[in-house]
Amino acid sequence: MIKNIIFDLGNVLVDFRWKDFLADKGFNEEMIEKLAAVTVHSSTWKEFDRGVWSDEKVIDSFVRLDPSLEDEIHRAFDDMTGIVKRYDYSIEWVKAIMNAGYKVYFLSNYSEKVRAENPDATAFTSTMTGGIWSDLVNMIKPDEDIYLKLLDTYSLDPDECLFFDDTQKNVDTANRLGIHAFLFTDKKSAEAVLKDCGVSY
Repeated sequence: MIKNIIFDLGNVLVDFRWKDFLADKGFNEEMIEKLAAVTVHSSTWKEFDRGVWSDEKVIDSFVRLDPSLEDEIHRAFDDMTGIVKRYDYSIEWVKAIMNAGYKVYFLSNYSEKVRAENPDATAFTSTMTGGIWSDLVNMIKPDEDIYLKLLDTYSLDPDECLFFDDTQKNVDTANRLGIHAFLFTDKKSAEAVLKDCGVSY
């Protein structure tokens, strides 16, 4: 029986709108792709979410990947206000599930800088049963350790957990650990999964 619902945040409950964020800063499509290649699409971004490196080290690492973009990288990422926004449905969805008696957790790869500069986007997580921020435990998905950290912290039985994530590798790890995990594409499809798994609210 499912007792616990676990959500990824980015592109599930929160819009990781990096393309629009860069466009808002005045970059054209060509420059957006160049910047993405050395930032959000780079392995350095994972270290950003892991929370071990300082913000300065992360930005410097972006620059080293393409020194010709140094000015643009600083212009884009020194201030990340607006790179994430809460989806309109998130608060009411979480509330409805919890009001039906289920516990709701989050498990998210997320950097301290993004969280600090976009506090409204994730303020609702304080109303959830609990959760794990990657930067606070220095672990990231899809590594098994962060899933085990969540299960251990809240004494969760994986067979009683249902997990949604927008990245297949993250879903695969959860399934290997015995969690009922599904790829998130949109709220409507996720609600169908919840219903199929016996979750009613």
